[in-house]
Amino acid sequence: MRKVTTFLGAALTLALVIPASAQETGKAPDMFKDLDTTHWAYPAVENLRSKNIVWGYPDGYFRGKRTLTRYEFAVALDRALKSIPPAGTGPAGPPGPAGADGKQGDVGPAGPQGEVGPPGMTPAEVAEFRKLMQEFRNELGSLGNNVSAINRKLSALEASVAGINARLDRMPQIYGQAYIGIRSDRADGGYVDYDGRVFGIGGPGGSGLVNTPVVVNQFLLGIKANVLGGGVLDVGLTSGNYKNYVGGNLAQINPLQTNPASDTYLHHLELTTPFTGLGRGSKITIGRFGERISHYTLWKPDVDRYFNNPIEDNGMYYMDGVKLSTNFGSVNMTAFGAQTKSVTGGNPFGVGGMGFGWNSPLAGAVDPVIFGAGGMLGKPIAQTFQGQMTVDQLAGFTLGMGLNVMQGGHIRVTAVDTSNQFGGASAPGGFNNVLVLGTDANLKLTDRVTLNADWGKTITGTSRFNIGPAHEDNAFNGVVGYNSGGLNVNAGYRYIDPLFYAPGYWGRIGNWINPTNIQGPTVRAGYDVSSSFGVNVGGDFYKAARNRAGSGGMGGDDAINRILVGLRWDVAKNFRTTVDWEGVYWSLEGVHTVPGGGGGSFDAGSGVHPTEQYVTLGTGYNLTSNTLLKLGYTIGDFNGHGFLGSGGMPRYNFNTFTAQVGVKF
Repeated sequence: MRKVTTFLGAALTLALVIPASAQETGKAPDMFKDLDTTHWAYPAVENLRSKNIVWGYPDGYFRGKRTLTRYEFAVALDRALKSIPPAGTGPAGPPGPAGADGKQGDVGPAGPQGEVGPPGMTPAEVAEFRKLMQEFRNELGSLGNNVSAINRKLSALEASVAGINARLDRMPQIYGQAYIGIRSDRADGGYVDYDGRVFGIGGPGGSGLVNTPVVVNQFLLGIKANVLGGGVLDVGLTSGNYKNYVGGNLAQINPLQTNPASDTYLHHLELTTPFTGLGRGSKITIGRFGERISHYTLWKPDVDRYFNNPIEDNGMYYMDGVKLSTNFGSVNMTAFGAQTKSVTGGNPFGVGGMGFGWNSPLAGAVDPVIFGAGGMLGKPIAQTFQGQMTVDQLAGFTLGMGLNVMQGGHIRVTAVDTSNQFGGASAPGGFNNVLVLGTDANLKLTDRVTLNADWGKTITGTSRFNIGPAHEDNAFNGVVGYNSGGLNVNAGYRYIDPLFYAPGYWGRIGNWINPTNIQGPTVRAGYDVSSSFGVNVGGDFYKAARNRAGSGGMGGDDAINRILVGLRWDVAKNFRTTVDWEGVYWSLEGVHTVPGGGGGSFDAGSGVHPTEQYVTLGTGYNLTSNTLLKLGYTIGDFNGHGFLGSGGMPRYNFNTFTAQVGVKF
């Protein structure tokens, strides 16, 4: 009976795709007297009844709790087999209207062929029908069926379904995304926002978005089609003002534009085809494609934490070039070479206009000047006099392998060579290429314990054959995780050298993106009190990786403590609310050179303790399965405790309201 139950489930699935007009009539009752219309299986049973596959009993009862015999199942299967229309046909349409005199008129010419409809059954479903017929061939024979004839009918149906699927596979698929966001700031005087952008403190941002709300938008329309030979062509065109709003380059912290111009440009155009000249399962991609590897090698940072733009917030750098992926046994390899500066916009307004790359990586840390502006007190990134390099072209490869030890896992090694060669430009520090080496691994030690580790190293140089010194340029992060029921705990250790120049994204401390010259333990913990309510806490406790107080960095006695607290409450199935708080507590001691190249210094004495605090209230509501509405409100506060301040201001605060909608189709 177990096998019969399995076959019955398959038969129910198949019966749902048989057109009702092809069924015989007058056998099943108008309704089953004993069915509960609120039961989860009622629609399926009712569908079978309406198609006269399930008749029930002469007294009009279904009696679903009674065990079905093989013969009764065979009778239902016999009706289903007889209901399958000839291959390539669909249900008959309704009869036309009678003539004016009530007599049948002459048959008119045939109309044009309609569009190809969906294949009522899949090849897998046809195969299930064959299994059913083979299992019940004796019973079907006793009902007067010719098994050979049924097989021929199924073969014709199978060929028809395969032909329809082949035609559908060759048809282009149109997809797209649309995004719109509104942001409005409020502040009394100058401030530095949660992204590290300066507003109203003599910086390039001017008065910023205070009393000047901005509306941003972006639309992506794509076409994906299979081409002869097994290739796939994927093309996407995007239009909107979001790129120019963030300053043009989506990988850097640039001044926001309060009245951004719209731009239309090619987002991606990639042709992927099989490649038989190397390895197994090889594919080659040519054109404009997105690429990311790991956080310490190549990963686009999220430079805008206020807006969650799904078109751009995927960690991908888009580039023009070629990529090859293949497998050698259990080892998979990817190699690529591409330009990034050629990925430009068509509107000359802003940094990312005509001739400027909107997706060029930045090799080096970004310096948000929360402690000052215009050469005053910036973050102690220790790269101020080394500068940062915009990546114009790059080439790299990765080797990855699955691990079969313990509960399984994966390890990968990476090498990426980046350079700034166009126009002869180089970074202020005198280098124009950065070699990035890295390894990332994840391992499931037990059902509840995981281990994740990332390592990266960068080597700067002035040419491909003139490599600079390799020191103070390492990064490492290791995390052990434990998950049991609603509890999730992660603890690890992070180390970032002051001269680590990878074009990656490894996080933030307050509004300091990709912090450098730090080391210390990290911890995260979350607990789901119920399916609709959860709480999470975390902390990072950093000190200087190296003493760089004399070169714009942290000193040996300095420390940064970061505390995180968050709450999640799912008010309804499609409605989520969140509250998040981040506190950053600095401890600076002794004499420090002023970051930003101002040439001065300050003496923190026995201790100066600036603080940053951010509270974010958020709501997310799924208007439909593909449409998400989000509202956010952020309150930010900086306190220099009477010593440090932006533009001479020891303290400032601000608040930001955002509303955004994303649609995917």
